[in-house]
Amino acid sequence: MGSKVPPIFDKRICYFCGLEKSNKAKKTCRSVIEIHHIIEVNEGGSNEEGNKVPCCSNHHSTIHEGLIKLDKWYMTTAGMKFHWWDETGTEWWGPRKL
Repeated sequence: MGSKVPPIFDKRICYFCGLEKSNKAKKTCRSVIEIHHIIEVNEGGSNEEGNKVPCCSNHHSTIHEGLIKLDKWYMTTAGMKFHWWDETGTEWWGPRKL
């Protein structure tokens, strides 16, 4: 009877580069959007949406290589924003502006 909580991110768009999954695109690594667990499940992380961030295959690999550093989701006056650092060490509060 309560209202459904809206998702904190769009599962069809890479949070880091804006690549959008196309229903018409062939299943190539450039068109696949994956979900990365901020705290890995095998390290005690949950499957809750607040422990996930959508990313393309390229950025998912970059995260696992340690080149992108992740913090967590924060509630801001502009809504939920993810805090992270890119490959150059630049700090971001939200998606990268391309």
